[in-house]
Amino acid sequence: MPLIIVSGFPSSGKTLRSKQLAEEFQKRIEKNLDGTGSYKVIHIDDESLGIEKETYRDSRKEKTARAALYSAVERSLSKETFVICDSLNYIKGYRYQLFCEAKSMYTPHCVMHVAVPTDLAKTWNDGSENPYPDDVFEGLIFRYEEPNAMVRWDSPLFTVLHDDPTPPFDQMWSVLVLNKNVKPNQATVIKPPAEVDYLHELDKVTQEVTMLVFNNANGDNLSEVPVPNCSKKIEMPNVPVSLPLLQRFRRQFVHLNRQQVYDTTKLKDLFVDFLNGQFETLS
Repeated sequence: MPLIIVSGFPSSGKTLRSKQLAEEFQKRIEKNLDGTGSYKVIHIDDESLGIEKETYRDSRKEKTARAALYSAVERSLSKETFVICDSLNYIKGYRYQLFCEAKSMYTPHCVMHVAVPTDLAKTWNDGSENPYPDDVFEGLIFRYEEPNAMVRWDSPLFTVLHDDPTPPFDQMWSVLVLNKNVKPNQATVIKPPAEVDYLHELDKVTQEVTMLVFNNANGDNLSEVPVPNCSKKIEMPNVPVSLPLLQRFRRQFVHLNRQQVYDTTKLKDLFVDFLNGQFETLS
């Protein structure tokens, strides 16, 4: 069943909102609302996985933590489970990876953005029994990539403001359980089958990047691989990467994106984000 990706600043109240959502959905399950009597709710957060706040000071440790979070979500997703992924989820490429996992399981997803002003998050952090260290807090604020409802991996997007009493339970339930669509916009409407030119470019770009990664994996062994005409770099895993594995990742990406016509100039960025997310689960 559905995946709820929670995102927000450090100390913004994400866990509070996640618990509110879990409790409300559990009440509806116990009432067998809309035939959900056999469902369950799983709340996954940093604390449950033993991820400490200092982890976000070290990029390698953070990468390992994100891989652990992804694996926990992957294990928990099923036809009768609400999975609440309660973490910073501040990297859009990582949210895209989670979106792809939900899509591969044929289950709906949504993003709940817990939005608070920076100064309020800082005040709450300073008053916390287990605060983020100041340098970690500031670094996470600087790196935060806010969810954008105009891209499909962040849509449907539900924003919860700091003074909202609860998340929008009814709207989220309608989208996730009753499969009612949020109001569509130009970016979220699924277009007709992709045009031949787009499919050709999708195939060409993904094959080019795949071979670039494979050649590096069997050559200079760089930790980061620049990609021509791309704003991002491939972050190579610490384990060997075979061509069959890369081709499997490539086929998955093509399958997920062949029906959605993107600006072809953005395909490399999207594929690199996707590969980096997959590589995190290997390291």
